[in-house]
Amino acid sequence: MLTSVIQLAGVPVARPLVLDLTDRLSLVGADDTATLLLVAYARGQRIVGLSITDRETLLAVLYGPPAGLETLRAVLLQEHTWRRAEGL
Repeated sequence: MLTSVIQLAGVPVARPLVLDLTDRLSLVGADDTATLLLVAYARGQRIVGLSITDRETLLAVLYGPPAGLETLRAVLLQEHTWRRAEGL
C-alpha cells in the first residue's frame, strides 16, 4: 500500500509534490537527487534518507517554493544555516 506522503528531512511531503521536486531537480541537472526521489516514489517508501548534498540541492531548487513545499524549504534552510554557523 502506498503512503500519501514521503518524509524528506523529517517533513511529510505529498507524493505529487515529490514528483514536482524531481522535475525541478532534473531541470538543473541534479540527476542523482532526482533519481533518489524517483526510486523512493516508485517503491512507495515512507522515509528518504538525504545526504547533506541532497539537502543543499533541494534547498537550491526550492527558491520560491510552490504551495506545500514551504515547510520543507524552511527546515532545509534552518539546517543549512546551522551547519554554516557550526563550520560544518
